Amino acid sequence: MDSFLSDFIVDVVPDANARLVLLLVLCGVAASALLFLFFVFSFFEHALFSLSKQELEKINQSEAREFKILKKMLKAPEGSMATVLTGHFLWAILICVSVCMAGVCCFSEFPAVAVFAASAFVAVLLLTLFGELIPIKLKDSEKKLKYLYSYSKIINSFSKIFSPVATLLMKATTVVRRRLDLKSHHVISIDELSETLSLSEVQEKEEKGILQGIVEFGNISADEIMKPRVDVVDLDSKTNYEEVLALIRDTEYSRLPVYEGSIDNVKGVLYIKDLLRYLDEDKDFEWQKLIRPAYFVPETKKIDDLLKEFQSKHIHMAIVVDEFGGTSGIVTLEDILEVIVGDICDEHDDEQKLYTVLDSRNFLLEGKLALTDFFKIDKIEKEVFAEVEADADTLAGLILEIKGAIPVVGEKIEYNGYVFQIVSADSRRIKKVKLQIPEGYEN
Repeated sequence: MDSFLSDFIVDVVPDANARLVLLLVLCGVAASALLFLFFVFSFFEHALFSLSKQELEKINQSEAREFKILKKMLKAPEGSMATVLTGHFLWAILICVSVCMAGVCCFSEFPAVAVFAASAFVAVLLLTLFGELIPIKLKDSEKKLKYLYSYSKIINSFSKIFSPVATLLMKATTVVRRRLDLKSHHVISIDELSETLSLSEVQEKEEKGILQGIVEFGNISADEIMKPRVDVVDLDSKTNYEEVLALIRDTEYSRLPVYEGSIDNVKGVLYIKDLLRYLDEDKDFEWQKLIRPAYFVPETKKIDDLLKEFQSKHIHMAIVVDEFGGTSGIVTLEDILEVIVGDICDEHDDEQKLYTVLDSRNFLLEGKLALTDFFKIDKIEKEVFAEVEADADTLAGLILEIKGAIPVVGEKIEYNGYVFQIVSADSRRIKKVKLQIPEGYEN
Protein backbone atom coordinates (compact mmCIF):
# COMPACT_ATOMS: atom_id res chain seq x y z
CA MET A 1 0.00 0.00 0.00
CA ASP A 2 2.83 2.39 0.94
CA SER A 3 4.68 1.49 -2.27
CA PHE A 4 1.57 2.10 -4.35
CA LEU A 5 0.98 5.49 -2.67
CA SER A 6 4.62 6.48 -3.14
CA ASP A 7 4.57 5.46 -6.82
CA PHE A 8 1.32 7.37 -7.31
CA ILE A 9 2.80 10.55 -5.80
CA VAL A 10 5.94 10.17 -7.93
CA ASP A 11 3.83 9.73 -11.07
CA VAL A 12 1.67 12.78 -10.28
CA VAL A 13 4.57 14.97 -9.11
CA PRO A 14 7.77 13.63 -10.71
CA ASP A 15 9.98 16.52 -9.57
CA ALA A 16 11.56 15.91 -6.12
CA ASN A 17 11.52 19.60 -5.14
CA ALA A 18 7.88 19.89 -6.13
CA ARG A 19 7.06 16.86 -3.99
CA LEU A 20 8.81 18.50 -1.04
CA VAL A 21 6.83 21.69 -1.57
CA LEU A 22 3.61 19.67 -1.79
CA LEU A 23 4.46 17.85 1.43
CA LEU A 24 5.20 21.12 3.20
CA VAL A 25 1.92 22.62 1.98
CA LEU A 26 0.00 19.58 3.21
CA CYS A 27 1.80 19.75 6.57
CA GLY A 28 1.08 23.47 6.76
CA VAL A 29 -2.62 22.99 6.04
CA ALA A 30 -2.83 20.14 8.54
CA ALA A 31 -0.95 22.13 11.19
CA SER A 32 -3.18 25.18 10.63
CA ALA A 33 -6.34 23.10 10.98
CA LEU A 34 -4.98 21.40 14.09
CA LEU A 35 -3.92 24.73 15.61
CA PHE A 36 -7.40 26.13 15.03
CA LEU A 37 -9.03 23.12 16.66
CA PHE A 38 -6.53 23.26 19.52
CA PHE A 39 -7.33 26.95 20.01
CA VAL A 40 -11.10 26.29 19.97
CA PHE A 41 -10.89 23.53 22.58
CA SER A 42 -8.48 25.56 24.74
CA PHE A 43 -10.71 28.63 24.61
CA PHE A 44 -13.72 26.51 25.52
CA GLU A 45 -11.84 25.00 28.47
CA HIS A 46 -10.93 28.46 29.79
CA ALA A 47 -14.19 30.28 29.01
CA LEU A 48 -17.00 27.80 29.66
CA PHE A 49 -15.87 26.95 33.17
CA SER A 50 -15.06 30.53 34.19
CA LEU A 51 -18.50 31.99 33.50
CA SER A 52 -19.74 34.37 36.17
CA LYS A 53 -23.04 33.86 37.93
CA GLN A 54 -24.63 36.63 35.87
CA GLU A 55 -23.38 35.12 32.58
CA LEU A 56 -24.73 31.71 33.56
CA GLU A 57 -28.10 33.25 34.38
CA LYS A 58 -28.12 35.04 31.02
CA ILE A 59 -27.51 31.75 29.19
CA ASN A 60 -30.03 29.75 31.23
CA GLN A 61 -32.77 32.36 31.00
CA SER A 62 -32.28 33.06 27.30
CA GLU A 63 -34.68 31.50 24.80
CA ALA A 64 -32.32 32.12 21.88
CA ARG A 65 -31.41 29.08 19.79
CA GLU A 66 -27.69 29.88 19.87
CA PHE A 67 -27.54 29.09 23.58
CA LYS A 68 -29.22 25.69 23.24
CA ILE A 69 -25.94 23.77 22.88
CA LEU A 70 -24.34 25.74 25.72
CA LYS A 71 -27.25 24.95 28.03
CA LYS A 72 -26.86 21.27 27.21
CA MET A 73 -23.15 21.37 28.02
CA LEU A 74 -23.69 23.24 31.28
CA LYS A 75 -26.23 20.65 32.42
CA ALA A 76 -23.54 17.95 32.10
CA PRO A 77 -20.32 19.79 33.05
CA GLU A 78 -18.26 16.65 33.71
CA GLY A 79 -19.06 15.19 30.29
CA SER A 80 -18.36 18.52 28.60
CA MET A 81 -15.04 18.84 30.40
CA ALA A 82 -14.05 15.28 29.46
CA THR A 83 -14.81 15.98 25.78
CA VAL A 84 -12.89 19.26 25.82
CA LEU A 85 -9.85 17.75 27.55
CA THR A 86 -9.80 14.76 25.18
CA GLY A 87 -9.77 17.02 22.15
CA HIS A 88 -7.31 19.40 23.79
CA PHE A 89 -4.69 16.69 24.35
CA LEU A 90 -5.34 14.95 21.00
CA TRP A 91 -4.81 18.13 18.99
CA ALA A 92 -1.70 18.96 21.03
CA ILE A 93 -0.15 15.55 20.22
CA LEU A 94 -1.00 15.82 16.51
CA ILE A 95 0.44 19.35 16.34
CA CYS A 96 3.71 18.13 17.84
CA VAL A 97 3.84 15.25 15.34
CA SER A 98 3.09 17.57 12.39
CA VAL A 99 5.74 20.09 13.39
CA CYS A 100 8.34 17.36 13.85
CA MET A 101 7.49 15.82 10.46
CA ALA A 102 7.80 19.20 8.76
CA GLY A 103 11.14 19.76 10.48
CA VAL A 104 12.51 16.39 9.36
CA CYS A 105 11.40 17.00 5.76
CA CYS A 106 12.87 20.51 5.56
CA PHE A 107 16.10 19.95 7.45
CA SER A 108 16.98 16.32 6.77
CA GLU A 109 20.64 17.23 6.21
CA PHE A 110 20.98 18.37 9.84
CA PRO A 111 21.48 16.04 12.84
CA ALA A 112 18.20 14.38 13.84
CA VAL A 113 18.57 15.36 17.51
CA ALA A 114 18.97 19.04 16.65
CA VAL A 115 15.99 18.93 14.27
CA PHE A 116 13.73 17.28 16.86
CA ALA A 117 14.86 19.74 19.57
CA ALA A 118 14.14 22.74 17.33
CA SER A 119 10.80 21.25 16.26
CA ALA A 120 9.82 20.64 19.89
CA PHE A 121 10.69 24.25 20.74
CA VAL A 122 8.51 25.55 17.88
CA ALA A 123 5.68 23.23 18.93
CA VAL A 124 5.83 24.51 22.53
CA LEU A 125 5.67 28.11 21.30
CA LEU A 126 2.64 27.35 19.12
CA LEU A 127 0.87 25.44 21.90
CA THR A 128 1.51 28.26 24.38
CA LEU A 129 0.30 30.93 21.95
CA PHE A 130 -2.84 29.15 20.73
CA GLY A 131 -3.56 27.18 23.89
CA GLU A 132 -2.99 29.79 26.61
CA LEU A 133 -2.24 33.38 25.61
CA ILE A 134 -4.90 33.96 22.94
CA PRO A 135 -7.70 31.95 24.65
CA ILE A 136 -7.14 33.70 27.99
CA LYS A 137 -7.21 37.08 26.26
CA LEU A 138 -10.47 36.24 24.49
CA LYS A 139 -12.18 34.76 27.55
CA ASP A 140 -11.83 38.12 29.29
CA SER A 141 -13.29 40.06 26.34
CA GLU A 142 -16.83 41.40 26.08
CA LYS A 143 -17.55 39.00 23.19
CA LYS A 144 -16.89 35.86 25.23
CA LEU A 145 -20.46 34.59 24.95
CA LYS A 146 -20.46 35.19 21.19
CA TYR A 147 -17.30 33.12 20.76
CA LEU A 148 -18.68 30.42 23.05
CA TYR A 149 -21.80 30.16 20.92
CA SER A 150 -19.79 29.96 17.68
CA TYR A 151 -17.32 27.35 18.92
CA SER A 152 -19.91 25.27 20.78
CA LYS A 153 -21.06 23.90 17.41
CA ILE A 154 -17.56 22.60 16.70
CA ILE A 155 -17.22 21.08 20.17
CA ASN A 156 -20.62 19.46 19.87
CA SER A 157 -19.74 17.89 16.50
CA PHE A 158 -16.70 16.20 18.05
CA SER A 159 -18.49 15.11 21.23
CA LYS A 160 -19.85 11.93 19.63
CA ILE A 161 -16.43 11.02 18.20
CA PHE A 162 -14.74 11.50 21.57
CA SER A 163 -17.62 9.95 23.50
CA PRO A 164 -15.92 6.58 24.26
CA VAL A 165 -12.74 8.23 25.56
CA ALA A 166 -14.71 10.89 27.45
CA THR A 167 -16.86 8.23 29.12
CA LEU A 168 -13.74 6.31 30.14
CA LEU A 169 -12.22 9.49 31.62
CA MET A 170 -15.37 10.21 33.61
CA LYS A 171 -15.47 6.69 35.05
CA ALA A 172 -11.77 6.83 35.94
CA THR A 173 -12.31 10.20 37.64
CA THR A 174 -15.22 8.79 39.65
CA VAL A 175 -13.13 5.83 40.81
CA VAL A 176 -10.21 8.06 41.85
CA ARG A 177 -12.54 10.46 43.66
CA ARG A 178 -14.11 7.62 45.62
CA ARG A 179 -10.74 6.11 46.51
CA LEU A 180 -9.41 9.46 47.74
CA ASP A 181 -12.75 10.42 49.31
CA LEU A 182 -12.78 13.73 47.44
CA LYS A 183 -15.91 15.87 47.45
CA SER A 184 -16.54 18.44 44.79
CA HIS A 185 -17.13 21.92 46.11
CA HIS A 186 -17.29 25.43 44.81
CA VAL A 187 -15.17 28.10 46.48
CA ILE A 188 -16.86 31.47 46.31
CA SER A 189 -14.41 34.24 45.44
CA ILE A 190 -14.24 37.66 47.10
CA ASP A 191 -15.35 39.30 43.84
CA GLU A 192 -18.41 37.03 43.65
CA LEU A 193 -19.36 37.86 47.24
CA SER A 194 -18.94 41.59 46.64
CA GLU A 195 -21.00 41.42 43.46
CA THR A 196 -23.70 39.41 45.19
CA LEU A 197 -23.78 41.89 48.06
CA SER A 198 -24.14 44.83 45.68
CA LEU A 199 -27.15 43.11 44.09
CA SER A 200 -28.68 42.02 47.39
CA GLU A 201 -31.82 43.41 48.99
CA VAL A 202 -30.07 44.56 52.17
CA GLN A 203 -31.50 48.03 52.58
CA GLU A 204 -29.95 49.19 55.84
CA LYS A 205 -26.71 51.06 55.20
CA GLU A 206 -25.17 49.77 58.45
CA GLU A 207 -25.98 46.14 57.65
CA LYS A 208 -24.58 46.37 54.14
CA GLY A 209 -21.48 48.12 55.47
CA ILE A 210 -20.81 45.33 57.97
CA LEU A 211 -21.30 42.63 55.33
CA GLN A 212 -19.04 44.49 52.89
CA GLY A 213 -16.40 44.85 55.60
CA ILE A 214 -16.47 41.10 56.27
CA VAL A 215 -16.18 40.32 52.55
CA GLU A 216 -13.20 42.63 51.99
CA PHE A 217 -11.53 41.94 55.35
CA GLY A 218 -8.87 39.57 54.03
CA ASN A 219 -7.85 41.87 51.18
CA ILE A 220 -7.08 44.96 53.28
CA SER A 221 -3.50 45.69 54.34
CA ALA A 222 -2.25 47.57 57.40
CA ASP A 223 -1.25 50.71 55.50
CA GLU A 224 -4.85 51.17 54.33
CA ILE A 225 -6.29 51.57 57.84
CA MET A 226 -3.33 52.84 59.87
CA LYS A 227 -3.08 56.27 61.45
CA PRO A 228 -0.32 58.01 59.44
CA ARG A 229 2.81 59.14 61.26
CA VAL A 230 1.91 62.83 60.99
CA ASP A 231 -1.20 62.18 63.12
CA VAL A 232 0.45 59.87 65.65
CA VAL A 233 0.75 61.19 69.21
CA ASP A 234 4.13 59.95 70.46
CA LEU A 235 6.71 60.49 73.18
CA ASP A 236 10.39 61.36 73.05
CA SER A 237 12.29 59.10 75.44
CA LYS A 238 14.05 62.19 76.85
CA THR A 239 10.80 63.86 77.93
CA ASN A 240 10.61 64.43 81.69
CA TYR A 241 7.89 62.75 83.72
CA GLU A 242 5.92 65.94 84.35
CA GLU A 243 5.57 66.59 80.61
CA VAL A 244 4.62 62.96 80.05
CA LEU A 245 1.72 63.25 82.50
CA ALA A 246 0.62 66.51 80.90
CA LEU A 247 0.56 64.90 77.45
CA ILE A 248 -1.44 61.96 78.78
CA ARG A 249 -4.01 64.29 80.34
CA ASP A 250 -4.34 66.23 77.08
CA THR A 251 -4.65 63.25 74.73
CA GLU A 252 -6.26 60.60 76.97
CA TYR A 253 -4.76 57.77 74.91
CA SER A 254 -4.15 54.43 76.65
CA ARG A 255 -0.91 53.66 74.77
CA LEU A 256 1.79 55.90 73.33
CA PRO A 257 4.72 54.92 71.10
CA VAL A 258 8.08 56.05 72.47
CA TYR A 259 10.92 57.04 70.15
CA GLU A 260 14.54 58.04 70.53
CA GLY A 261 15.79 60.83 68.30
CA SER A 262 13.02 60.56 65.69
CA ILE A 263 9.75 58.73 65.13
CA ASP A 264 11.62 56.39 62.75
CA ASN A 265 13.46 54.98 65.78
CA VAL A 266 10.62 53.63 67.95
CA LYS A 267 11.93 52.04 71.14
CA GLY A 268 8.68 50.72 72.53
CA VAL A 269 5.19 51.51 73.77
CA LEU A 270 4.20 53.16 77.04
CA TYR A 271 1.02 51.74 78.59
CA ILE A 272 -0.70 54.44 80.61
CA LYS A 273 -2.05 51.89 83.10
CA ASP A 274 1.56 51.10 84.05
CA LEU A 275 1.91 54.67 85.35
CA LEU A 276 -1.04 54.59 87.74
CA ARG A 277 0.99 53.58 90.79
CA TYR A 278 3.57 56.29 90.06
CA LEU A 279 1.33 59.34 89.63
CA ASP A 280 2.81 61.05 92.70
CA GLU A 281 6.43 60.78 91.56
CA ASP A 282 8.41 63.93 90.79
CA LYS A 283 9.48 65.04 87.30
CA ASP A 284 12.79 63.15 87.52
CA PHE A 285 11.04 59.80 87.76
CA GLU A 286 12.52 57.33 85.23
CA TRP A 287 9.34 56.38 83.44
CA GLN A 288 11.40 54.87 80.60
CA LYS A 289 11.82 51.66 82.62
CA LEU A 290 8.09 51.02 82.11
CA ILE A 291 8.33 50.97 78.30
CA ARG A 292 7.15 47.70 76.79
CA PRO A 293 8.51 46.24 73.53
CA ALA A 294 6.81 47.49 70.38
CA TYR A 295 5.36 45.15 67.80
CA PHE A 296 6.36 46.02 64.22
CA VAL A 297 4.51 44.99 61.06
CA PRO A 298 5.11 45.81 57.37
CA GLU A 299 2.73 48.04 55.43
CA THR A 300 1.60 45.05 53.35
CA LYS A 301 0.48 43.01 56.37
CA LYS A 302 -3.07 41.75 55.84
CA ILE A 303 -5.32 42.78 58.69
CA ASP A 304 -6.93 39.35 59.07
CA ASP A 305 -3.50 37.94 59.89
CA LEU A 306 -2.75 40.95 62.08
CA LEU A 307 -5.95 40.41 64.06
CA LYS A 308 -4.91 36.81 64.79
CA GLU A 309 -1.49 38.03 65.95
CA PHE A 310 -3.08 40.66 68.18
CA GLN A 311 -5.18 37.92 69.78
CA SER A 312 -2.32 35.45 70.23
CA LYS A 313 0.13 38.06 71.57
CA HIS A 314 -2.48 39.90 73.67
CA ILE A 315 -1.58 43.31 72.23
CA HIS A 316 -3.70 46.14 70.86
CA MET A 317 -1.26 48.22 68.82
CA ALA A 318 1.45 47.73 66.19
CA ILE A 319 3.96 50.06 64.57
CA VAL A 320 3.66 49.99 60.77
CA VAL A 321 7.02 50.29 58.99
CA ASP A 322 7.87 50.81 55.33
CA GLU A 323 10.33 48.86 53.19
CA PHE A 324 13.25 50.91 54.55
CA GLY A 325 12.34 50.39 58.20
CA GLY A 326 10.94 53.89 58.69
CA THR A 327 7.75 54.42 60.65
CA SER A 328 4.67 54.82 58.44
CA GLY A 329 2.12 54.98 61.24
CA ILE A 330 0.36 52.88 63.84
CA VAL A 331 -2.52 50.42 63.61
CA THR A 332 -4.69 49.40 66.55
CA LEU A 333 -7.20 46.69 67.31
CA GLU A 334 -9.91 49.33 67.12
CA ASP A 335 -8.81 50.26 63.59
CA ILE A 336 -9.20 46.64 62.50
CA LEU A 337 -12.63 46.21 64.09
CA GLU A 338 -13.85 49.44 62.50
CA VAL A 339 -13.33 47.86 59.07
CA ILE A 340 -16.24 45.55 59.90
CA VAL A 341 -18.54 47.50 62.20
CA GLY A 342 -17.73 51.05 61.14
CA ASP A 343 -16.49 53.89 63.33
CA ILE A 344 -16.31 53.05 67.03
CA CYS A 345 -16.79 56.13 69.18
CA ASP A 346 -15.87 56.05 72.84
CA GLU A 347 -16.01 58.72 75.52
CA HIS A 348 -12.56 60.03 74.58
CA ASP A 349 -13.10 60.37 70.82
CA ASP A 350 -13.05 63.81 69.26
CA GLU A 351 -16.46 64.81 68.00
CA GLN A 352 -14.91 66.44 64.92
CA LYS A 353 -16.24 64.87 61.74
CA LEU A 354 -13.81 63.84 59.04
CA TYR A 355 -16.36 64.77 56.40
CA THR A 356 -19.55 66.80 56.17
CA VAL A 357 -22.34 66.50 53.61
CA LEU A 358 -23.02 69.97 52.22
CA ASP A 359 -25.68 68.92 49.70
CA SER A 360 -26.43 66.04 47.34
CA ARG A 361 -23.26 66.64 45.28
CA ASN A 362 -20.85 68.44 47.61
CA PHE A 363 -18.83 67.23 50.59
CA LEU A 364 -16.33 68.89 52.92
CA LEU A 365 -13.58 66.44 53.85
CA GLU A 366 -10.48 66.31 56.04
CA GLY A 367 -7.25 65.65 54.17
CA LYS A 368 -6.33 62.97 56.71
CA LEU A 369 -9.49 60.98 55.92
CA ALA A 370 -8.41 57.39 55.26
CA LEU A 371 -9.13 56.14 51.75
CA THR A 372 -10.98 53.16 53.18
CA ASP A 373 -13.40 55.62 54.83
CA PHE A 374 -13.45 57.89 51.76
CA PHE A 375 -14.68 55.04 49.57
CA LYS A 376 -17.42 54.20 52.08
CA ILE A 377 -19.09 57.55 51.46
CA ASP A 378 -22.21 57.16 49.34
CA LYS A 379 -21.78 58.04 45.65
CA ILE A 380 -17.97 57.60 45.72
CA GLU A 381 -16.98 55.01 43.11
CA LYS A 382 -13.75 53.26 44.15
CA GLU A 383 -13.10 51.91 40.66
CA VAL A 384 -12.81 55.47 39.29
CA PHE A 385 -9.63 56.01 41.33
CA ALA A 386 -8.11 52.54 40.80
CA GLU A 387 -5.20 53.87 38.71
CA VAL A 388 -4.05 56.49 41.24
CA GLU A 389 -4.88 55.06 44.68
CA ALA A 390 -2.12 52.41 44.82
CA ASP A 391 0.40 54.39 46.89
CA ALA A 392 -2.06 56.60 48.79
CA ASP A 393 -3.47 55.95 52.26
CA THR A 394 -5.43 59.17 52.83
CA LEU A 395 -7.50 61.59 50.78
CA ALA A 396 -4.60 64.05 50.84
CA GLY A 397 -2.31 61.34 49.48
CA LEU A 398 -4.81 60.54 46.73
CA ILE A 399 -4.92 64.18 45.65
CA LEU A 400 -1.11 64.32 45.63
CA GLU A 401 -1.05 61.22 43.40
CA ILE A 402 -3.45 62.93 40.98
CA LYS A 403 -1.80 66.37 41.07
CA GLY A 404 1.84 65.31 41.44
CA ALA A 405 2.53 68.28 43.75
CA ILE A 406 1.05 70.03 46.78
CA PRO A 407 -1.78 72.25 45.49
CA VAL A 408 -2.46 75.76 46.78
CA VAL A 409 -5.57 76.91 48.62
CA GLY A 410 -8.46 77.47 46.22
CA GLU A 411 -7.01 75.28 43.49
CA LYS A 412 -9.35 72.80 41.80
CA ILE A 413 -8.21 69.36 40.71
CA GLU A 414 -10.55 67.39 38.43
CA TYR A 415 -10.32 63.63 37.96
CA ASN A 416 -12.86 61.57 36.01
CA GLY A 417 -15.65 64.02 36.76
CA TYR A 418 -14.81 64.42 40.47
CA VAL A 419 -13.68 67.95 41.41
CA PHE A 420 -11.46 68.46 44.48
CA GLN A 421 -11.12 72.06 45.70
CA ILE A 422 -8.43 72.79 48.30
CA VAL A 423 -10.03 74.64 51.22
CA SER A 424 -7.12 74.59 53.67
CA ALA A 425 -3.45 73.62 53.23
CA ASP A 426 0.08 74.65 54.10
CA SER A 427 3.46 74.04 52.45
CA ARG A 428 3.51 70.40 53.60
CA ARG A 429 -0.05 69.15 54.05
CA ILE A 430 -3.54 69.28 52.59
CA LYS A 431 -5.91 69.89 55.51
CA LYS A 432 -9.43 70.39 54.13
CA VAL A 433 -10.94 69.58 50.75
CA LYS A 434 -14.29 70.29 49.14
CA LEU A 435 -15.44 67.49 46.85
CA GLN A 436 -18.01 67.80 44.09
CA ILE A 437 -19.21 64.52 42.60
CA PRO A 438 -20.21 64.18 38.92
CA GLU A 439 -23.66 65.39 37.96
CA GLY A 440 -26.24 62.62 37.98
CA TYR A 441 -24.63 60.62 40.80
CA GLU A 442 -26.80 62.32 43.40
CA ASN A 443 -29.66 60.09 42.33
